[in-house]
Amino acid sequence: MTRLTVTTLAAVTIALAAGCSTTGQTPAASSGQRSATPPANLAHAAPAPARRLTMAQARAAYNGIARPFNAAVAAVNRDVASGAQWSRFRADTLAVVRADRAWARHMRAERWPPRVQRYVTAMLRADIPAGIRCDQEMAAAGSLQAATTVFNSRADCKDHTANEDKIRKMLHLPLVT
Repeated sequence: MTRLTVTTLAAVTIALAAGCSTTGQTPAASSGQRSATPPANLAHAAPAPARRLTMAQARAAYNGIARPFNAAVAAVNRDVASGAQWSRFRADTLAVVRADRAWARHMRAERWPPRVQRYVTAMLRADIPAGIRCDQEMAAAGSLQAATTVFNSRADCKDHTANEDKIRKMLHLPLVT
């Protein structure tokens, strides 16, 4: 979910909010007709609705969805810890934005257990877009110092982990600190 990873930028902690497996869908067969020829284009047939994930499946799916985002954030963490050049930090921050967008697509593709779905929906509507806006603004800032100013002054950059924390607790996953 928003798999929050904390990054130290100068003396400031930067929270990069974010998120795999989509279930395969097959076209639904039409039951009323018996025809020797299949429909002309199965690609346009409506897919059968996916079943909701069980809590165990949701736990595994969440971990898989989070992995690419967490790897992207780890690269930003290394940049900050090593004092990497601005161009490297900017490129890695933009990679986090791409990973976050992909994570959101994968989260939408799943049918989460009802207890989890409401928090996923809230995160997709507010937390993830705010994290993406924050990361984009930091990447456009021009320097690490300016990125720190962006982080300190923008509401989108504030810690938005309540939904993620609730999901992680429900799925019996460790909280990200």
